[in-house]
Amino acid sequence: MERGKARLERLRRRRKEAVELFEQGERRATIAHSLRVSRQSASEWWLAWHIHDTKKLERAIEAGRKPRLTQEQLELVETELLQGAVQGYETDLWSLPQIAELIQKLTVVGYYPGHVWKILCPMEWSLQGRLATVLGILFSRTFARRIFSRIHRSRMA
Repeated sequence: MERGKARLERLRRRRKEAVELFEQGERRATIAHSLRVSRQSASEWWLAWHIHDTKKLERAIEAGRKPRLTQEQLELVETELLQGAVQGYETDLWSLPQIAELIQKLTVVGYYPGHVWKILCPMEWSLQGRLATVLGILFSRTFARRIFSRIHRSRMA
């Protein structure tokens, strides 16, 4: 099944095709039948076309939920993470609960510690140990197990 931006683009093309048929004078029921949509959808599109409401005809541009943190907030969090966990913590390595607390403090956006990875993976944070201390990078045992099992499987194959 088609998902994401490809699906949104397909739906946008279908609405555009309906508009072209409206301009040719086709009836709403005929358009609904030919495009395999409900008559209600065709009527809504016709009304939007009739009153020149292009916003309703375009609809969603991005797939999924809007991010809870802006790019500026993410950069602020990363800057703080790079300074190390020494800011009131026992070790220089970050834990997920500490990062969740830091995000809450800096941005007033609450994250469950287990979901902090949704932010950290795109920022390419992943390791622990001596390398992490040198590079200022973070780690999770679960993440390491997943990576190790992938590496192990690829070597065994």
